[in-house]
Amino acid sequence: MPDCQDEKVLTVGCGNGFSACFLARKIGCNVVGIDIAELFIEEAKERARRQSVSERVEFRVADTYALPFEAGTFDAVITEFVSQFLDRGRTFKEFAPVLKTEGYMGINEMYKEERISPKAAEEIAHAEKVFGEIIELPFSLPTPEE
Repeated sequence: MPDCQDEKVLTVGCGNGFSACFLARKIGCNVVGIDIAELFIEEAKERARRQSVSERVEFRVADTYALPFEAGTFDAVITEFVSQFLDRGRTFKEFAPVLKTEGYMGINEMYKEERISPKAAEEIAHAEKVFGEIIELPFSLPTPEE
């Protein structure tokens, strides 16, 4: 893998820091992870400490709709399994200013394929309902078109 020690990556909705720490450890880039959940940020900081990447990873509580970074700060902005909870148009407009001119935006999301068996569709619908109850937010996996 290439050495990206001069690259700076923002992970939006970083959760427990798994991906941020992976990027720092395996690729060598500098990563800033943000999440609205203070508990996740504390877990992420602990993960970085355990994996000895604290010098390359910073975690902070921040609002996706009001990113606290100067324009052109990041070489890449990534989000995983978060955009289904957000107003995508508003969120992605917030990402653009913090990216460098030649920066990259990466979006990794789950989606439900429409060509699945009725039983699988039923199980997914149940899982969406249960997950929504757990997180106390409306939740459904988008289709590829969404």
